[in-house]
Amino acid sequence: SEYKNILKNLASMYHELGLKEAAVETASEWFQMEDNPEEKIEAGLILLNNDKTEMVYSSLKNIDLSPVNREKAHNFLYSLSKKLLDKNPPEGLSLIEQVYYQYPEYRTPELRYSLSEAYIKTERTTSARRIIQDWENEVGTSEESVRGLIDAEIMWGDYMFEMKEWDTASSAYKTAIQISQIKGTPLQGVKYPIEWAKYQYAKILVEKTNFEEALKILEEIANSNSSISSMAQLKIEQIKLEMLAMK
Repeated sequence: SEYKNILKNLASMYHELGLKEAAVETASEWFQMEDNPEEKIEAGLILLNNDKTEMVYSSLKNIDLSPVNREKAHNFLYSLSKKLLDKNPPEGLSLIEQVYYQYPEYRTPELRYSLSEAYIKTERTTSARRIIQDWENEVGTSEESVRGLIDAEIMWGDYMFEMKEWDTASSAYKTAIQISQIKGTPLQGVKYPIEWAKYQYAKILVEKTNFEEALKILEEIANSNSSISSMAQLKIEQIKLEMLAMK
């Protein structure tokens, strides 16, 4: 166990210093020797941070996480699932689902968004919708949670927009706009500006030939300092031409 301690200290030190090869070499040896699950996942995290995902994942079934502190177990499994989503999406999705349902007390905005996104990418729309509805019910008032949910609603809206499911997309964009007002001062998403939801909603109104309402929304965006104000201005010109052509 003294040798394991030396490996642990060296692996941690090399990792902190950014010495990747040395960190991987010592952490691999420590990971393989270690039988204490709490220590083993610590070694596993160093390996994951240095892209040794397969080594950690192939040993997962041999790690008994039941005696491990729940937060540590959650952090380890979530880190592993994120790496797997890039390298092996079906296995990553299966693991991130497990994390979501087994550790409900650690459902962070990042976890909720990652799971929704993974479901949308694999076209599991019912599951994606369920996660977003859970989030709507549990959003609370934390700014991080509200901003994450704005992103999830817009991502869902964009997916449904691509599918030409106008009513479902509208509903998602309207929910995003509504929750962005939850704290009084309008909030933006982390990934998406709230104006994007308004812009997309206006495009749906155009599809439904509700030009007047669409123009009103687009003019509000065009006159703002939003990053998409010039896009909104172009869309206004386009709609006006369409309206002329229809006369």
